[in-house]
Amino acid sequence: MKLYDPMLGQFAATVDDMEGQRKAAENRLRIMTATEPDADGVMRGFSLAPDHPSVQMQQATIDLIKAAEKQAIKNLEKAMKHHPLGPWVQAQKGLGLKTVARLLAEIKDPYWKTQHVPDPDNPEKLLVAADGPRTVSQLWAYCGLHAVDGKAAKRRKGETANWKSMAKVRAYNCVDPIIKLKNNPDRGKYCDLFYATKDRLQGSVYTESYVGDKLHGKPIQAGDPVPPGHILARAKRAVMKELLKDLWIESKRIHEEGIGL
Repeated sequence: MKLYDPMLGQFAATVDDMEGQRKAAENRLRIMTATEPDADGVMRGFSLAPDHPSVQMQQATIDLIKAAEKQAIKNLEKAMKHHPLGPWVQAQKGLGLKTVARLLAEIKDPYWKTQHVPDPDNPEKLLVAADGPRTVSQLWAYCGLHAVDGKAAKRRKGETANWKSMAKVRAYNCVDPIIKLKNNPDRGKYCDLFYATKDRLQGSVYTESYVGDKLHGKPIQAGDPVPPGHILARAKRAVMKELLKDLWIESKRIHEEGIGL
């Protein structure tokens, strides 16, 4: 039996739905009450006062969506808590049930990969093309954290990426809560790794593998200093890879011991 719980995926998708609806409704409220032109100089707002009936009705709708979103998050967190990986997640400093659940909804089983392909005899059906353990490197690659020609893989115009973008986004979203533990004396290994990596990369320069790429519209030359924003991204990437590796290790242990399966 695999570690992937399809209900975890369903609850995560519901959170996505509620989050999207809330953001859309909040944007409409912003347009109703905006009194200044947008960045492009076009005035799109209606300049309505906070006590205008239309504004109050829209706010009431937002409040209802927020309540539904809160319940959806509770459902997702409860499902994650009872997942075989739940106890491990709760034991890690800086990791939340919601963020890891949304990550697992994308990568499914960190240790085991099942790949499907269309049935040539029936396009509406899928056939299992591969079913078995995957390596840590394969998990990293699935989340777009592999290296290409000595540098981090990234999307290029006209090319099709061979990784799952949302899996990378979900892994990335796990990092910010970790960073915020900086001044916590019991901040945990992931926070330690982030700041240690960030400090180690101070003063680093671009290698030959980056020649031909551009930074702020200008070609990168070997020996150019790596700017703070790229150092930050590299430190976050290190945490993402470590988190995925640890999820893989714990998942492997659960598979081998049959815990909760």
